[in-house]
Formats: sequence, structure tokens, C-alpha cells
Amino acid sequence: MLEYIRPASLKLGDKLGRTIYNTQGNVLIKAGISLTDNMIKTIQTQGYKGVYIDRVENSERESIRIQEPIIDDYTTIKVISLRIKIYTLTHGIIALQKIDSSLKNI
Repeated sequence: MLEYIRPASLKLGDKLGRTIYNTQGNVLIKAGISLTDNMIKTIQTQGYKGVYIDRVENSERESIRIQEPIIDDYTTIKVISLRIKIYTLTHGIIALQKIDSSLKNI
């Protein structure tokens, strides 16, 4: 069974239960890997709300037990990436329209 753990509660040797992806959608850490100190620091500094680890019996750390998330970190990253692209395109079109109208006045 998987357990959703906040990054501050991760410990050396925790076995990752689900693959973690970076902001570009590439694999950051594969499921099944035992976490090292560097991996834990990366997870903590990259803004992840939590990760899935293989459940450790008699765990005394703070965790959230849920059956399945409505949305995972990978989906959140993709949505944010799409919103940034839409924002950039929208503002690029507005800028081009302003340039076009300026050129017509010359």
C-alpha cells in the first residue's frame, strides 16, 4: 500500500511508490528507488506537496492516507505549463496588435 508523505517527513531510504516528474514532464526519480539525502533535498526544494512511498508499517511520521488523488503533481505541472503558454501567446498577440496599429499610423 502506498502512503502520501509530505517532503519534510521523508527519510533516508524511503522507497518511492510513484515516479516523480520535473516541470518539463521528464522523470526526476523513478518509482521503486530508495531515496538518498540529495533526492530528498531536491523534492523539498522543488515545491512538491508530497510524494508516494511504499507504506512502512508502524510509521510514526506525519502523513496523509488517501486512496487516490483527484490530481497529481504531474498533472498540476502540465496545467501550469499550459497556462503559462496561453498567457504568453495571448500577450504576444496583444503586443503584435499594438505594433500593427502603430505601424498603420506612420
